[in-house]
Amino acid sequence: MHNQISFSEILQVENGIVFFSPEGNGLYFLEKGRKEAELLAHFEAGAGELPYKTIIKAGNKMFLPPCMADDIVVYDYDTKKLQTAGLDKAYAGEKGSFKFWTGIAYGDYVYFAGHYYPAIIKMNIHTLEMSYLTDWVEKLEEKRMLRDEPYLGTGMIQEDIALFPCCCANMILKLNLKTDETRLCEIPADVNGVNDICFFGNTYWMTSRISNKIVLWNQSTEHVEAMEVETEKQNIGKRLFRPPVMLNGRLYLFPVEADCAYYVNMNGRKIEKEELVNEVLNSETEKQGGLRKTAGPPVLVGGNIYFITGEGSVWHIYNPALKEMDSLSVSINISGQKTIKKENALKSFRGSVSERKETVIFEEEKFFSCKEFLELVNEYQDKITDLRGQASIPENNTGRQIYERLKV
Repeated sequence: MHNQISFSEILQVENGIVFFSPEGNGLYFLEKGRKEAELLAHFEAGAGELPYKTIIKAGNKMFLPPCMADDIVVYDYDTKKLQTAGLDKAYAGEKGSFKFWTGIAYGDYVYFAGHYYPAIIKMNIHTLEMSYLTDWVEKLEEKRMLRDEPYLGTGMIQEDIALFPCCCANMILKLNLKTDETRLCEIPADVNGVNDICFFGNTYWMTSRISNKIVLWNQSTEHVEAMEVETEKQNIGKRLFRPPVMLNGRLYLFPVEADCAYYVNMNGRKIEKEELVNEVLNSETEKQGGLRKTAGPPVLVGGNIYFITGEGSVWHIYNPALKEMDSLSVSINISGQKTIKKENALKSFRGSVSERKETVIFEEEKFFSCKEFLELVNEYQDKITDLRGQASIPENNTGRQIYERLKV
């Protein structure tokens, strides 16, 4: 059975990488030179939900702020132990929205930047104590210009200041990591919401949330310069690019709604198409409305940029310095597959009782064939028997009813 998995975030560790995969809803380790990943932790999620996306490493721990889940996950890479910490429901954002998309580590703390969650959470990496920084939310709402866009995007650290782009306004949020004081800085240019920010040559480089602009801002001199990426007219007003990757004086832009990938020479301030990446997009990306798309943000690992195209799960690994492109298909090892199948089966058994009182429906999915499901039914007969009465399923003739219906 096909069990290839993609990634939403990658961390480099000794002898390999750790990554989160949306397909298996799990945290995985992939040893260098191998193609089968080891499952470190598996998380429950509803159909189509992305429980987690980001991994932030601090010391020997990995922190996963919730995307559509409800708890922060802390994984100790040395002891292999997992802890969770619940969010304060008083700050809960819109149900089903992406609560957190990114975060940063600084000293003894990690900070999770609210995407649709109206707070920055500060967590002590040793005690897991949390505090909620919210004094910026009302001020940002007053400056909001894009109604449906989130609060904060991918941030960066400059000395002891964290900077977060404000996706819904022409603002940058500055967080003093020593005092926890926040300050909103208005950009003296129309960016149409700030998607991402990086610093190069005494200048902030910002990509727009919903336009083809790249805005350069030297805060010391107040000099502002705007560059525009060529794109089709019908794409204006949409989210064109993923958060960019900065490497060796170049800014790499991977498309969401844009027609292709680009790079910006940050010294010469010249925009060019990234042909090697576009060859992959042309040949492998599923086209939606004629536009080539990537399936998630690109991730910088060492000197390589990892990205995934379309709806596929093939990893593409681009080394810009060597102008080399490799591909990799990653699958879950047998042990991990068994764990996921069992947990999904038990989840299905629970769901059949709590969500569908009269009709019980189980679906075949990527990691879960009908044959394997029946084997698990046999293995967990005691649990199914306990649930059957609650679900009002006839005790003796369920199989007979299925047979009679199928033979018609």
